[in-house]
Amino acid sequence: MEGDYRIDAIIALQRSRKTSKATSAVHKKRIKKFCNVVSPLDPADARSGVHSSEFRGLYNLAMLAGVLYVFTTLLTNLLMRNQPADLKLLTSVFYSTHLLEVLATFVCQGLYAYTALIPVYMAGTKRFSNRLTINIVHHILQSLLFFFTIVFIVWRDWNLIHAVSAFIEGLVLLMKMHSYIRTMLEISRAQNKIPSLDVKDFTMYLLIPSLVYEPNFPRTDRIRWEYIAEKVFALIMGISMLYIIITTQVMPRLEDSGTLR
Repeated sequence: MEGDYRIDAIIALQRSRKTSKATSAVHKKRIKKFCNVVSPLDPADARSGVHSSEFRGLYNLAMLAGVLYVFTTLLTNLLMRNQPADLKLLTSVFYSTHLLEVLATFVCQGLYAYTALIPVYMAGTKRFSNRLTINIVHHILQSLLFFFTIVFIVWRDWNLIHAVSAFIEGLVLLMKMHSYIRTMLEISRAQNKIPSLDVKDFTMYLLIPSLVYEPNFPRTDRIRWEYIAEKVFALIMGISMLYIIITTQVMPRLEDSGTLR
């Protein structure tokens, strides 16, 4: 009988160990882990394999095609119409008081985005650390940003380009606020620690072109000016090509159909 009791005790102990291991494994899986993302187009990252990637070839091909299209179109318009492009849309966008209003709206939206720190602060207090209260507050803050952006667009009757720009800016900041709050709360609950408020970290996150917040973004040891020049040139070429297509292909057809006056 004593031997049977020992066997039963050993079996029970093994089962409890397996259960605890399974529970700890599930707990580990639930904890969100962060790792540096390898960009397939980043020549500064040795892991990217950028020079052997087909995406880099497509990128270079698209860049070359865009440059040829922009310069040939500008040269053709200059020879045939004595002006490189139709500048009516450009003047209506940049030589307008609406532009100042939109820029001021961008600033207000950016400042309002710092209200994302409020739910994170609430999670570290005893009175307002309830999960339901935090969820209500942080969704109300995001809803207010979206609501007042729409109100300003309708109330001020902005140009279509200005309205779309303000709407996209508000939508991007809304996503950033949501990602930051959710990630900080997940880390705090997983580590059972009070979340730390870091205004500098949140500011850097707003400036980084990413909708998903991570505690550590991959960085290089220096500013790569050639990379910045390449991206600025690509941005200028992309906007120029889009502007030429709209003014030479889209707007004339809309004017002929009577849709645009």
